[in-house]
Amino acid sequence: MKVIDLARRLGINSSKVRYYDKIGLLDIERNSNNKYRNFSDLDALKIMHIETLRSFSFNIEQTRQVCSMHDDEVNHQLHKQKEVIELSIQLEQAKLNRLKETLQYIEFIDKKDNCISFFNVPECWMIFSIGVKHDLTINDYKEIQKLAAVFPFSYVALHIPLESIKKDKELKMEIGFGILGKYQYILEENRVNDVIHYPGGNTVQLYIETSNPFKLTQKDIKPLRDYLKDQNRSLDKDLYGRVYMGYQKENKFYFGITIGYKIE
Repeated sequence: MKVIDLARRLGINSSKVRYYDKIGLLDIERNSNNKYRNFSDLDALKIMHIETLRSFSFNIEQTRQVCSMHDDEVNHQLHKQKEVIELSIQLEQAKLNRLKETLQYIEFIDKKDNCISFFNVPECWMIFSIGVKHDLTINDYKEIQKLAAVFPFSYVALHIPLESIKKDKELKMEIGFGILGKYQYILEENRVNDVIHYPGGNTVQLYIETSNPFKLTQKDIKPLRDYLKDQNRSLDKDLYGRVYMGYQKENKFYFGITIGYKIE
């Protein structure tokens, strides 16, 4: 059987058959007269076996290894690959959940007239690297790299220090990365100890649409201050939040953000 005929019978491209042969996954006899490959039915079955392994997300080198293993080794390798795929499914489900969270935010903003809401914020960890005055440590940079590498499970976090809330007309904004406790398992290494741990809990959230989060003023957080005042509370602690989504509006780019005040 010629390579083109074999490929058609297997429903694959002939270049794939030639590639498998070239890298040694096949041992094809050649015609002694013209040196053309002469594929047998058994060769076809081997290729189908290779395609089956590849469909389980084995790469070429892993496929080569499995093809040379004894039955007990193959069984062990298949179990390991099962764990890999299961983890991949968990990650994809978590990614879907993160996307749903973003959609819920957008739908909430579209339907709600009041910019104040309540939310039970989950436990999370944050580190801030943009807009900060202090020098970053080596551990800070390591943590930043880890969190930056796991979007969308990490998120863009923001922080307004109480010191700025007390005295500045234009608020000091710090931007960085955060990750919820339920997504800790995605990080291969433990977090460093000097990130900000936010224990979570009941939070009053202020929703803000802004073209520049670094230019927020006291006026922007007035609805939050007024609400707390009505509840006989004062704005007496740092504010933490996140940047949810950016979008064009009236020929300008805006960010949808939340700023939260935790109620003890």
